Amino acid sequence: KVALITKISFIFLLASLGAYYAVQVSPEKSWIFGFIGYSIPFLLIAQCLLVLYWLLRRSWKIVVPIVALVMGWQHVQSTIQVRTNPEVDGLNVINYNVRIFNVYKHLQKINPQATTEMIGWLSQNNADILCLQEYYNDPGSQLFNAEKKIKAGGFPYSHVAVNQKNRIEAEFGIAIFSKHPIINCGNVSFDVGQENKAIFADII
Repeated sequence: KVALITKISFIFLLASLGAYYAVQVSPEKSWIFGFIGYSIPFLLIAQCLLVLYWLLRRSWKIVVPIVALVMGWQHVQSTIQVRTNPEVDGLNVINYNVRIFNVYKHLQKINPQATTEMIGWLSQNNADILCLQEYYNDPGSQLFNAEKKIKAGGFPYSHVAVNQKNRIEAEFGIAIFSKHPIINCGNVSFDVGQENKAIFADII
């Protein structure tokens, strides 16, 4: 049994190191590395259990999982949050693919109220920042005037990247809305068509 746990310890060490490396690889090179990174929280839990096992056995082999934890400490910090200063409030960010607020009729069939519910929820929630993909805004529509409604709900600052407009001048793109001042913003093009881009904002 001890020999088996020893092998498992070294296997998990190698797996952990591989996962730590995977998150450093750009998904442009290979998309599979992005999914490998999702295994890190489970590997961290496994390493903690191995530390406990070798601690109870008082074995030097406890060094193996400890090495894995030390080398992945940044991932420990990003997986488990510890608030050291209770007086400092957290920053709430919502990341939401809004699916063009179901503007097309075939998207409205399942729930005709989805558009109103989505825009209403976004404009009234207690987040600090909204990051919206597949964003849609029609300034001439009472229902789809998303920008006006979200800003009126308490998000006065925004950066919207419009990928294209349709025949009624409605906008398709991605957007950032903020309750705090945006002091700088911009677009990052991936040169793979006009719709493939990222945006950023520096927020106070």
